[in-house]
Amino acid sequence: MMMTRFTLARLIPTLVLLVVVGTASAGSVSQDAAAARQDAEAWLLPIADTLADHYSMDGEWTLELVRAFAPPTDAFIEIVEFPTKPTSQMMLRLNVYDAEGTRSSATIFVRVKIWRDAWVTAEPLTRGATMEAHRVETRRVDILRARDLVPADSDVSDLLVNRSLPAGRLITWRDVIRRPLVRRGQMIDVNAVDGTLAVSMKALALEDGAAGELVRVRNTESRREFAAVVIAPGNAEVRF
Repeated sequence: MMMTRFTLARLIPTLVLLVVVGTASAGSVSQDAAAARQDAEAWLLPIADTLADHYSMDGEWTLELVRAFAPPTDAFIEIVEFPTKPTSQMMLRLNVYDAEGTRSSATIFVRVKIWRDAWVTAEPLTRGATMEAHRVETRRVDILRARDLVPADSDVSDLLVNRSLPAGRLITWRDVIRRPLVRRGQMIDVNAVDGTLAVSMKALALEDGAAGELVRVRNTESRREFAAVVIAPGNAEVRF
């Protein structure tokens, strides 16, 4: 059982009941109510941090209670059970300890959002286009509701668009491929390495390949086909 404990002391400011008199507007009342709710749920902040650490998912985690729950301000909380994976709504089982150390159990339901910057097309892109700076822009999105997106902090210098995309489209990993360094039908250099011995030969690439990918090649002399790892433009390697 995995448990994470943290204290709520200093996280939740004391809530003061304000009586609005005179001609206070409905807008100011609603703003006060929203502020009070935000203060009341400040104890969710360390829970959000704990979930981010547990699932090792980058992004800004925000939680919102589905049903009201208010632990004491001086309580300690243990998360005693984590769901298998993060979803847009999660059930969390907690142990809550008051100032005297008395334990109580609680189950809460929270709405979860994980905010990250992702790439979006700034103009229509055709198949084979590169993701250059003027062609794309970033947008803050909840990755739990828009999965498989290409995050804006990833290296896209070797990515090509795999299909035509309209302007304003969030780019997913299904929409891109890695830039091939070896093309099908291209004559390439293949280094055959066996320990300290290395032999270079010419071979015909039988398929496209990006850096680090295996491609089938054919020796131009022996006509023998084998697999080699792409290491540079027009260059592959095979080890024995």
